[in-house]
Amino acid sequence: MKLNKYLQKSSNLYAENRLLKFVVVVLTIGTIWSMVSANRALRYQRTIILPPKVDDRIEITGTTVNDEYVKMYVRYTMSLMLDYQPQMVEDSFNDLLTLAAPEFFPMLKVQLHKIGESVKKLQVSSIYYIHTINVDQEKQKISVKGLRKQYTHTSLIENGKKEYEIEYRILNGRFYITDLQEVVSHANNN
Repeated sequence: MKLNKYLQKSSNLYAENRLLKFVVVVLTIGTIWSMVSANRALRYQRTIILPPKVDDRIEITGTTVNDEYVKMYVRYTMSLMLDYQPQMVEDSFNDLLTLAAPEFFPMLKVQLHKIGESVKKLQVSSIYYIHTINVDQEKQKISVKGLRKQYTHTSLIENGKKEYEIEYRILNGRFYITDLQEVVSHANNN
């Protein structure tokens, strides 16, 4: 009879061992499935931003964004670059530098410093009214057309249509300017 008790205990131990192995296998499969699901969720994750001043939906997915996001940054960029007064020009230009890509930063800083000195010296105020913004996401280029007015004291010194081209890059959902320049039309030169 003692042998019977021993065999029954060993059978119970084998059954318990098989049950524990099954639980370990199920937990391993569950962990792997959870990791794959989390990885898939991160890959297809979207951030939708709707700040109070924006009427349209803004979407950021990794290195791609929708046109409304780009246009919002273009308006902000052009405001910092072309809407200024002598007292505020330095602050606006410093804010604009935060949007510059690292390789474009030194060149933009030099340009803005020269403009800032002239603005302060000649007491120039500027405003730019944007008419159209065309975004080419494949080439990562933006064309901005509008009307620019510049004043010194109370005298109008410039009033005309201006076009600017911005090259940009989206990195981790952040907008970086890689180039910004005025487009000189050949029709004006003739």
